[in-house]
Amino acid sequence: MNIEIIRQKLQHFYDGTSTAEEEEELMEFFAHATELPEDLMADKMMFASMSRAKSEEQEVPDNLEERLLAKVDEWEKATQGRTVSMTDAGDGTKKGKVVSLPFLKSPVFRHIAATVAIVAGLGIYFATSYDNDTQIAYDKDTYSNPDEAYEKSAKALALFSRAIETGERGVDKAEAQTANIINKLDKYIQ
Repeated sequence: MNIEIIRQKLQHFYDGTSTAEEEEELMEFFAHATELPEDLMADKMMFASMSRAKSEEQEVPDNLEERLLAKVDEWEKATQGRTVSMTDAGDGTKKGKVVSLPFLKSPVFRHIAATVAIVAGLGIYFATSYDNDTQIAYDKDTYSNPDEAYEKSAKALALFSRAIETGERGVDKAEAQTANIINKLDKYIQ
């Protein structure tokens, strides 16, 4: 496969716009590539790690779900299903209001929270479970040109920044929708 096509697919991958098919093609390419430009070696190691993690069966500890549900119950008892909502009073001060959130007591919410915790735990495990050869390769200085290293770092940070901004927009939208629902419920309750 043409290196420029691989670079385009990598750009899609790092932008978060790649398809599952493109990601499989990248994994396949890096699994069989023997001679690569030096700037693609880190990508080859990353895809090799992803391929190993994908092929290995991961064990989920026994009673993990029960432990997570117990922790959610503990947190629920500590907050008693309430939270403080801060609003701007118009004069630069904040005005607090205690809002009851009965959905926190819902078993569905607990299962969703437990699922999110399991997925996050597995993600952390995959991110930290690579062999020592990969760690040594990551620790090795890969750039001899500081300007090129700076350029690559700036590009990576820009991609990370865009991902964070996208996540923040989603959180802001969810908060706005939650506030809207709470306001509607307050009107109906009164």
